Amino acid sequence: MEKLHWYFYTGYGPYIAVLVISGAIALGWLAGGFRIKKKSDTTRYIYGNYQNAVFGLVALVIGFTFAAAMHHYDDRKENVREAATSISNVYHYSSYLLPDDRRTLQQKLHEYLDSRIDLHKDIQSLDELELKSRKITVFGRQILTFVLQAIERSSGNDKILANELLKPQVLSMLDIYDKGRLLMLGGPNVLIYIVMLLYLGVAGFMGGYEMSVKHEKDIVFTCLYVMVITVMLHLIFEMEYPVSGAEQQLKFNSELVNLRAEIFIGK
Repeated sequence: MEKLHWYFYTGYGPYIAVLVISGAIALGWLAGGFRIKKKSDTTRYIYGNYQNAVFGLVALVIGFTFAAAMHHYDDRKENVREAATSISNVYHYSSYLLPDDRRTLQQKLHEYLDSRIDLHKDIQSLDELELKSRKITVFGRQILTFVLQAIERSSGNDKILANELLKPQVLSMLDIYDKGRLLMLGGPNVLIYIVMLLYLGVAGFMGGYEMSVKHEKDIVFTCLYVMVITVMLHLIFEMEYPVSGAEQQLKFNSELVNLRAEIFIGK
């Protein structure tokens, strides 16, 4: 199950679906041909209500997974925007610390931002992804500890302002990351996609069987059906696992990437 989930995460979901549908259509075609040879004098068509029920379930499951994927994507994208805002605020409010502490905090923020952007880079399993995410949580707590100590070393109005402005933003930054981490690890149960593949396989089998027993090779419609399903599943998996590749990572984390360029590279 974990291996299949990893394949979904790395972007192989639509291709697995194409293989399932194609294999089911071929199997249905062979089954129809076998039925003709064995019982050539009997009715061999599939009852229409069964077909309607199966294709209705396929549409229902795909619609459900699409809506869920879009909802998850919107939540995680909003979390990225909030993270960029909180890190930017911490960076600017660091001016209330002593010069050495300010430079140290900004360097730590740079490392923290890099680790956020590169969270999904070069991972080989979901366990490795979770381990890297936990390390970022630990590093964030280290930043909080440093900030509390640095505030104590400040004095006068700077200390008051750091307590009122910097400290809450650091706490907010860590809280936003924890929420984003839960959103990342709290994806849909892989069983949902297995059920969807099962329904697609059944629909493909029925289509291949019908074409075989009726001696109708509707290649154009079949190819169109497979193409539409593939495009829809590609969109679903892109939204559900938007950071599975290097290009997707940069696109999904564009606010964080722009922030890094603005305050660390372009300063």
